[in-house]
Amino acid sequence: MAFSFLDLATLFHSNLHNPAPAREIEAVSIDTRSIGPNSLFVALQGENTDGHLFLEDAFRQEAVGAVVSSGWLKKHPDTSFPNLIPVKDPEKALAQMARAYRKSLKAKMIGITGSMGKTSTKEMLAFLLGRHAKVAFNEGNLNNHLGLPLTLLHMEENTQYGVVELGANHVGEIDYLSSILKPNAAMITRIGSAHLEGFGSLEGIYSAKTEMVSHLEPNAVLLMPDDDKKLFELVRHRSPLRVGQSADADYRVEILKRTSRGREFSIQTPAGKCFGFKLSHAADYFAQNAAMALAMADAQGFQLEQFPEDWNELALPAGRFELVELTEDLLVVFDGYNANPESFRESLKAFCELECRGRRFLVMADMLELGKDARRHHRELGEAIAEFPIDEVYAYGSLAEETVLGLKAKQKRIQTVYGQTPYEILTELMAKISKGDTILLKASRGMKIERILDGLKKQYVTIR
Repeated sequence: MAFSFLDLATLFHSNLHNPAPAREIEAVSIDTRSIGPNSLFVALQGENTDGHLFLEDAFRQEAVGAVVSSGWLKKHPDTSFPNLIPVKDPEKALAQMARAYRKSLKAKMIGITGSMGKTSTKEMLAFLLGRHAKVAFNEGNLNNHLGLPLTLLHMEENTQYGVVELGANHVGEIDYLSSILKPNAAMITRIGSAHLEGFGSLEGIYSAKTEMVSHLEPNAVLLMPDDDKKLFELVRHRSPLRVGQSADADYRVEILKRTSRGREFSIQTPAGKCFGFKLSHAADYFAQNAAMALAMADAQGFQLEQFPEDWNELALPAGRFELVELTEDLLVVFDGYNANPESFRESLKAFCELECRGRRFLVMADMLELGKDARRHHRELGEAIAEFPIDEVYAYGSLAEETVLGLKAKQKRIQTVYGQTPYEILTELMAKISKGDTILLKASRGMKIERILDGLKKQYVTIR
């Protein structure tokens, strides 16, 4: 990326305050902790902080200029910071920069959205395409109204493919992000009750997750799971390609082998060719995500035989059904990145398919952002847990208490422990686990269930 200050002043219909000699802008940042030489700092104003308070830090970190609020500059007309571009709204200016830069990029942009599996699918597709092309993709969770513009602005001009995840927690957000991204192809992964509070209803979630479709060209590739009839009815006018295990799938997936350390699966393309692959991730839904990535690669003209059969080099972000061996005889499955009713059931199914010589422990906390029916969803989860071969359930959080009540009402076989904090649960858990046991940690990210994992790691020598 290479903007001049004159370019930006013109783009924003603004002027340059305190102009000073500077090289072209090579990077854009909204966080002084990530600023490098020749960076432009965008001073965002939020509920809890104000980027203008960090201007001095930004220039100390070798920023060469900043986008600031016109209101702030009126209050500080004598500021000595160089190359300031005043705008009405720095956040909108960030998006405006990204739109302008997107127009200059020749890369094919592949947008990915959904409730479950979008990050893993993004990582898998970037892993595949990156073996044969120059690929850029969101890092971490840079998938929102701030992260997407930064992702685009960080792309190099010779990027061939952008693999871009779009996240949302309210209707209209995917539409807005898609208007910036201008996707050339799209993938919609599994849809569920994530962020139900913001969307209002499951229908609202479906409506939001399909907003990207209207931004596609008529003949653009659109992929979706084969088992979601509601989604299919919403997008069938775009002739989506379906991926999954049913007879309706355009890309047919078959799980060939399940082990405690991964999955072997095959995928048959619309041309009738069949290919086998191995994943080091022990859940069926990872095979579905991988198949979605392979299908998109195939649809983009890549030959699937170009890709390795064994994906042992693929590293997914932490907290997504991550297997953590505390000792040779004590396994923790850390699935604490996020949680909703559907993903919780998928996680339980995969967990109970793992080999276990001892007892199975579920440690859980609240599923957040489920709206007015949150307690019902938690109670129904407790009823669902009763159907799995779990030995003991440890829970904390006000909503998780409903899960315990739902479980107890359904059956008495599974022992339960309820506490107020993760530390209280950790103490109770430590007193019970022993060699051969497996432990699933599952909750929404805001519940900090990783604190239990950290505590177990500190104590594993004693356990051994």
